Amino acid sequence: HHGYDVRSEKKHHADGGFVHKLSAWLEMASKEKVFDRIALVASPHMLGELRAVTSKNIQGRIAAEVNKDLLKLPEKEIEDRLSEIVCP
Repeated sequence: HHGYDVRSEKKHHADGGFVHKLSAWLEMASKEKVFDRIALVASPHMLGELRAVTSKNIQGRIAAEVNKDLLKLPEKEIEDRLSEIVCP
């Protein structure tokens, strides 16, 4: 059974705006050589949204994707988890 949920609908629209802004920033940063390779860490839904709007240029620079939402974790724990990913 699928129902219409106003909160989910608003969240999806908000995510879409963020995803497009992030994609544009990644393009700009890539052109300015801010990064050669990048690791994306986000919820599975957000990664899917980002994949749908990023260019082949950016997709080719993605070194890793971690489909976990770490946003609610303390900053130190986020740093520790990202260090494990980047420097195993």
